[in-house]
Order: sequence, then C-alpha cells, then structure tokens
Amino acid sequence: QNTLMDAGRSAARGDWRGCADSYLAAYRGCSRRWSCKYNCWSGYTSVLAEDRFAPTDADVRALKRVADDDAAPTLDRAKAMFARGYVLKNRGDRARAARSYHACVETASGASAAVRERTVLLPNAQTQRDGRLRPTAVGPILDDLIATASRNLRAMEGQASPEEITATVERLDEQTARLGLGRAPAPRWQYRLGPEVAPGDVEAVKARMERATTVGGSTCDGCGKAAVARLKICSRCKLAYYCSPTCQTTAWKDGHKNACRKRGEFKAGDLVYIEGMAGEHADFLNWSVVEIQAEPALDAGCRVIRIPGGDKGMEIPEAHLRRGRPPA
Repeated sequence: QNTLMDAGRSAARGDWRGCADSYLAAYRGCSRRWSCKYNCWSGYTSVLAEDRFAPTDADVRALKRVADDDAAPTLDRAKAMFARGYVLKNRGDRARAARSYHACVETASGASAAVRERTVLLPNAQTQRDGRLRPTAVGPILDDLIATASRNLRAMEGQASPEEITATVERLDEQTARLGLGRAPAPRWQYRLGPEVAPGDVEAVKARMERATTVGGSTCDGCGKAAVARLKICSRCKLAYYCSPTCQTTAWKDGHKNACRKRGEFKAGDLVYIEGMAGEHADFLNWSVVEIQAEPALDAGCRVIRIPGGDKGMEIPEAHLRRGRPPA
C-alpha cells in the first residue's frame, strides 16, 4: 500500500517515470488476492500509454512477463498485451505490435462469463472527492480493450475508414489536451518515387510501398480469406500469416521463399522504412519507405538505401531500418 501511495505522490510532482515504477513495484510485491492489485497494473499500463516518457526495454519485458503468465487474471494479461502493442507500435516495431494486439483481442474475447462478471477496484469521477476506489465490472473493460485493439489493427492493416481515422485522432487530441500529454506523433508515411520508375509502373510500385507499411494477421497471405481462428505465423520472418499448412507451402513456392528474412536481415531490393532518426533531417527521413541497395556501406552497421526508382543513395544505420511487409 505504501508503494501504491508513492505512485500517487510521484504523479503529483510530475515524476511519471517514478510513478510507473511505483505502480509496477506495488503490483509485483502484493498478493494475488489484494483487492487493489489490478488498480496497480492499470496505473502502470495507463502511464505507459500516455506518452509522458519513452518506455524502456525493461517495460516491454515487464508487459510480456504478465502477458505470458497463464496464472495471471485474464484482464491483467489482456491489458498487458494491449499496452505492449501500443509501446511497440510507437517504437516502430509494427509487426510485433500487431501480434500483441491480436493476442489481446483473442484473450479478451475468450474470457468466460464468470470472469466477465467479476469486479476490480478502480477510480472514477467520485474518487477525487472521497479518495475511494469503486468496484468496476471486468466485462466492459475487456470489451473496450477488444474494440480499441481491433481499431488499431485496422489502421495498421490499412483497413480503417477515413471516419475511423478522424475519430481516433480527435479522441487522442482530446486526451492530450485534457491530461497535458506529449503524445507520440502517429506515423506519416512518405512514399517518394525516383525518376527511374517508368510511368506505367507507378501504380504497381506505389501499391508495393503501401503494402510494406501494413501488417498482417487478419487474412491469410495464401488464399486471402479472413481469419476465423488465430492464423499460423511464418516462424522465420514473422510477417506472413496462413490459415493452413497447405496455404503456407503454396505461398512459399509462389514467392515467400525469396522474400522471407530473419528479423534484422536485409537483402538488396527489400523495402524498409526509416524510424527513430534524430537531427535536422529527421522529419524528412522518418517513416520514408525506401529500398535496400546491393552496394556495401562505408560505415559499419549501416546499409545503403534509396527511394524506389531513385538515382542517389545514402547510408542509414541498420538500427533505424524496419523491414516492410513483403509482397509475397
């Protein structure tokens, strides 16, 4: 309880890193039967999602630990999966973010009636007046996680409607203004084409670039059918999804064999996007979709890239390159 109170004191003085650490320490240090346990976990994950500071690798591991803990309550696990998806997405790791969001939807949707009927103690509008937490039904919290994770997935898959995108931006802007947050900017993809792209190839190249910025997991990359159960993910690249071994084998023969890479591996012709660059050219470079070149880089740990059809290349550190979704 003292550690939980430390979280509140840290928040009051604007120490959001300390606030998150205190919430996490309280969650880890208390009994599973403590009535305020979920309040600690909700506090920790909510602070991470408010973009008040940059979450660390330790935060990502803490979220994964709870997400993978079969003994943890369903709500705690689903909340961990959602928060991990959010953090990974903001770090530019969209493929792993999508997997976390899918896991959140599956876990929350699979909650039993008994789990949904349970209550957890959380603050509400009256808490500021009397300091008391109120019993809150688990079911609606799970439903909100499902809806938000699904909405985020549609946006990452390029399936969100203009109305959904506008509503999401307005919702985040309202939260930013209300809480005084430093919300991480959403990716603004930059699709630049060079002079060497033939006029008749422009649309095909643009479609390939746009696919590179999406994630999979909702439809089979073999037959194209919508998923009715969790799809099997390619164990090597973790970017392609299949509904059956037959579809995976067929897709492998039809081209995925040549497009499949281990995480962090690049080959000439691969489309990647730039993420996390700093400096005066950051706005121009970040979220640009570019192509890996065959020529060796002069600096260790870098790759030569250029825009599709471009006639000039430049070196970018591999740490700032993310593999796009392959065409096959």
